[in-house]
Amino acid sequence: MHNYDDDVIVIHNIVNNYSDPLIRFHLISGGYLKPLPIDINPGTRDTATFEKTRHTAEGSIGVFTYDLSDIWGLNGSDPTKKMAVMFSVPYDFSRHSNWHAVGVFNIDEICDDDLYCKMFNDNSSCFVRGKAADGSLKYEHRDVVIHASMSDTCTPELKLKVEQG
Repeated sequence: MHNYDDDVIVIHNIVNNYSDPLIRFHLISGGYLKPLPIDINPGTRDTATFEKTRHTAEGSIGVFTYDLSDIWGLNGSDPTKKMAVMFSVPYDFSRHSNWHAVGVFNIDEICDDDLYCKMFNDNSSCFVRGKAADGSLKYEHRDVVIHASMSDTCTPELKLKVEQG
């Protein structure tokens, strides 16, 4: 059962040739009730649940990455890249908006405050960003397409779908 402070992330990997074997996660504020899955195996769906920091005026804010690996020999794939996802769910939904971003970065990009700030503030061809209220996002990199949508509520659900391009 989710409460008022829970945010849910749903990850769906429909690519038969991609597995995401290594996750890195950086939470700036908030916590998690159910952590992100270690693996997102081909053809699977999994979830994670985050919560806002209780008894404080802090939301649930973070970034996570999964290495994109060429386990099944997908032609043209780039094993030197990682998928990155940024999310920002404010404590006070009446004053601030939910934001999310998805993209593909070099494998040596560190999952930390700098990556979060880059994805929240900067413009780059490495990712797309938007308010949850503005609809879904789509980012394409070679043979990988990442779709993301985030509900525009105080307890949002962020959905990600990774598919072959």
